[in-house]
Amino acid sequence: MGSIALVHIEDICSAHIFLTEHAKAEGRYKCSSQSCTLSNLATLLSKVYWNTNIYRKTEKNYDKVPSVISSKKLQDLGFSYKHDLEDIIYQTLMCFLDYGYLPPV
Repeated sequence: MGSIALVHIEDICSAHIFLTEHAKAEGRYKCSSQSCTLSNLATLLSKVYWNTNIYRKTEKNYDKVPSVISSKKLQDLGFSYKHDLEDIIYQTLMCFLDYGYLPPV
């Protein structure tokens, strides 16, 4: 698909609360703060977790037509995300390290 949709758990919880309290909220909502191409994700991961062998395959370009999952409906109601892409990646890796899912850097 070329990309992955990311969102911070705090933003998901905030979006649920926001929607339950908003009078005009109806139907289903996508809660994805950003779509990230796979090569950008690998780059961000390697910046934070630099002691690894994260690399990109150069044979195929998976970023040509990245898919985007839009949360426009949610944002049109006035919701805004607190966490950006770098924050999501950083906090995720720190949790993985804290719980021992990844070896220390």
